[in-house]
Amino acid sequence: ISAFSRAKKVRYLDNPLYFYRKNNESSITSTYRPNLVPQWDTLHDYISNYVNDDLERKERFSNRIACSIIGLSLNEVSSKASLLRKIKKLRSILKLNKYSSAINRTDLKYFSKHWLIIFAFARYKLATLLTLTFLFIHKVIL
Repeated sequence: ISAFSRAKKVRYLDNPLYFYRKNNESSITSTYRPNLVPQWDTLHDYISNYVNDDLERKERFSNRIACSIIGLSLNEVSSKASLLRKIKKLRSILKLNKYSSAINRTDLKYFSKHWLIIFAFARYKLATLLTLTFLFIHKVIL
């Protein structure tokens, strides 16, 4: 972020420059990370330094925090904890003011139906339904 804020010119490459294998069990995206919430808190704190008082940046940043619930949910359902423990953990994340207020501020009118349902579960703190949805996604789709 700090590099982009000082750059005079930036180019976008519309080509993937990586190779991702879904069957890699040791991948950082497929292993449970118990410290993910505080790590993302640190990242969000860092990004907030660049948001300042710009209303458009604040809205985008809030949307980014709201969308973080996707990764946090997938992380929690990948843990080896019991289903009840996963639901409790996800409920505690949904109750955090940062995520709750960001999700409530997110305009859902542009969302497709499946994302609308997921974010409605998050907005109304329906942790059981959100956990079951992400368990399905984790087991069947990913």
